[in-house]
Amino acid sequence: MRPHWTDGFSEDLKKTLRKENMRPEDSKFKAVYCDIVHRCNMECANCYLPFREYADLDTDKVINFIKRFKVKTEFRFIGGEPTLHKDLPKIIKEATTLGHRTAIATNGLRISRYNYLKELKDAGLKTVYLSMTGFDDDEVYIITDRLKCAKQKMSALENTLSLKLRLSIGCIVIKGLNEHIIDKIVSVKEKYPWRAGTSFEFRNVGQVGRYMIDKDENYKFDELKQLISKKFNISSNPKLLENNQYAWTVKHGKFRINITNWEGVDGGFDEQTNDNRGRLTQNFEVAPFLEHVKDNDGGY
Repeated sequence: MRPHWTDGFSEDLKKTLRKENMRPEDSKFKAVYCDIVHRCNMECANCYLPFREYADLDTDKVINFIKRFKVKTEFRFIGGEPTLHKDLPKIIKEATTLGHRTAIATNGLRISRYNYLKELKDAGLKTVYLSMTGFDDDEVYIITDRLKCAKQKMSALENTLSLKLRLSIGCIVIKGLNEHIIDKIVSVKEKYPWRAGTSFEFRNVGQVGRYMIDKDENYKFDELKQLISKKFNISSNPKLLENNQYAWTVKHGKFRINITNWEGVDGGFDEQTNDNRGRLTQNFEVAPFLEHVKDNDGGY
């Protein structure tokens, strides 16, 4: 069994790091991540969720959970692969009707079908977080995701842009394997009709759930920031939007460049990180996202 991230910490520190879960009515999180499914149509080598055979969350329970929030929230539907949930359009529509924003984090396979993504947009979907660790390179996807899927990924990208949804492109940077993908992303910045606020999100390999390399082979946070800054020609004094132990986000022209540190933070997570992101728990409460992921080795 893999050591728990708090092994070796004092009991007082463990207690400090683990905030109590809260009722949805009391939530002040700007965004709440909802694992509405745990299954997936891919077998990615780097996923914070371990393999789990949990049933998809009950639609009515998810909607009732959303109805309990008193403040406007962005609900980010994740998984597994959230587009596998049969009622995703209905859940998005209910959240939108209640005045909330919605987003999905997806591998892109199902939204490579234009009509399905249009159905989600018509229901109220605002943002797509699209995983593109290999961008248009099947050789990378075969290693990282066990699947040739570059064509579907690019179709998902083009569909998202065509429907004028907000877009975040996510890339896990694996030392010695896919640094050239960063160059590909930089090279297409002028090719597509990007919306202002489009973000490119890079992270190192998380040591939780499933991962293909260990810490010694991984990019360190500062090392990754230096690499991305050089590739994108980011100034030495950029406009910082977030800067903490977990995330470094800058405004770069009309884009946002975000780098997150999934390797783990020995001293816990700072208050800003915890206050921004919540996660739906198995008993339909809300917990700080990163702490909950770490405490449960990705799952529940």
